[in-house]
Amino acid sequence: MSQDDTDVVRMIEIMCFDPGKTTGLFHIHEGSGTTALQVDNWEDVTDMALELAPNAMWVYERFLIGPQTLKKARYYESLWCEGTIRREVRKRGIEACGQIPNAGIPATDDVLKTLGYWRPSMRHAMDAARHGVVWSLLHGHLSIDQVQEPEHE
Repeated sequence: MSQDDTDVVRMIEIMCFDPGKTTGLFHIHEGSGTTALQVDNWEDVTDMALELAPNAMWVYERFLIGPQTLKKARYYESLWCEGTIRREVRKRGIEACGQIPNAGIPATDDVLKTLGYWRPSMRHAMDAARHGVVWSLLHGHLSIDQVQEPEHE
């Protein structure tokens, strides 16, 4: 007797990155919880991610470079960190998804609290968690009902 895809529980493991001068990492592993980290040295981010979760898919903020980039950017660490992430993805054959910030889907503090991801003192890690929430919604691992914010009266 075989199972069809609707009977199979798809467990996900993703390492989420919010590249920057301080880079946020947020590891989501269904069934065993989450880990939040903030890394001050962007050059160490990929090694830390591989040590923590060697089999995880990577989800990271992708930066769009345009004419305003040099005017807006004060710190280039975000771009350098993204480049390091992309290099490791190619070099190691890691499944990965670069996405624009929040992809138009709100992943607010209340959503992170509802999911049990909230760590109030870890702003950069929470930004990484938002990337994971957006990816999970877009790929069917979370439903909008799970992250719907209650209406305030």
